[in-house]
Amino acid sequence: ASFHSDGTSPVASERGRSQNRLAPKPVRTQSSSPEVTMEPFCGTWSFVESQNFDEYMMAIGVNIAMRKVGNLTKPTVVISTEGEHVTIQTKSTFKDTEVAFILGEEFDELTLDDRHAKTNFMLDGGKLIQVQKWDGKETKIVREIVDDQMVFGDIEDVRSTAGMYSRTGENEGRLC
Repeated sequence: ASFHSDGTSPVASERGRSQNRLAPKPVRTQSSSPEVTMEPFCGTWSFVESQNFDEYMMAIGVNIAMRKVGNLTKPTVVISTEGEHVTIQTKSTFKDTEVAFILGEEFDELTLDDRHAKTNFMLDGGKLIQVQKWDGKETKIVREIVDDQMVFGDIEDVRSTAGMYSRTGENEGRLC
């Protein structure tokens, strides 16, 4: 199965990152040490692959037409920070989106598949965790950097999915 343009599937490579950046301010979360930052996630990520994405979309209620588009889309994800504000841009031939947030603060999100969700991002042990809640449902997406790739998955057993993005050298300015 292919992946979607949601920005919820990542992988990375370190080319093209500026060496002349200010050190990022550590982001403190409930369960992370003060040393944990968004730095490893910052950059431009190109979609590589996914597994079980159609099943995941079906489980969260995405209609068949949108699932077909989602399975064909190969998005680019740009993650950047400015102080405590984090921005995730998802760019694809289907749709471009941007979500901006502060770690640990719930916000209203209109997802790529048009769900109105209450969303919260947090860092925990080097993992970027995203929780979306809508219509009495919940999904938890975990992103982490493994072998310089951003991998992600929904940790719910019933609808597990995994995807991967690789980092590109197309970073625009200071991202973190």
